[in-house]
Amino acid sequence: MKRRLALVALLLAAVAVGAACNNSTAVGPSPGQGVEWFTDFSEARELAMAENKPMMINFYTSSCPACRKLDLFTFADENVSAFLNDNFVNVKSNAGTSLLHTMYDIQNAVPTTIFTTSDGTEMGRILGFYEAEVFREGAQLALQHWEDNFKNGGQLG
Repeated sequence: MKRRLALVALLLAAVAVGAACNNSTAVGPSPGQGVEWFTDFSEARELAMAENKPMMINFYTSSCPACRKLDLFTFADENVSAFLNDNFVNVKSNAGTSLLHTMYDIQNAVPTTIFTTSDGTEMGRILGFYEAEVFREGAQLALQHWEDNFKNGGQLG
């Protein structure tokens, strides 16, 4: 078990080094290997609007055990990552260093995952860690809400 955790930590470190060496604001694993993340909210919002897709923003901190569990067990799940990559523009934001958390009133509750319209208007959120299938069901509800109310130009109000 310790050996497996060490291997996972080594792989995550390799992904982080690779992302740091890349000039793109998209980070994380290659397609098919996990969630494709953006770290630049403006760039993600532009893409979401161009592709007429909702966004998912995951707020985390580096010292949060539940955030690491969400990355290791939920976002790494093939079914979850494929669903998120196909249906959302995904943003990863460190609530300890980014100012984006103030826009969505993220206090000290991480992980917090926000689902938004293409322009960044919040539709709902998931607080905390959830197993892959439960998280996917929540994301499916957010997608359905977006399709029913916003996909064709609807507005909150």
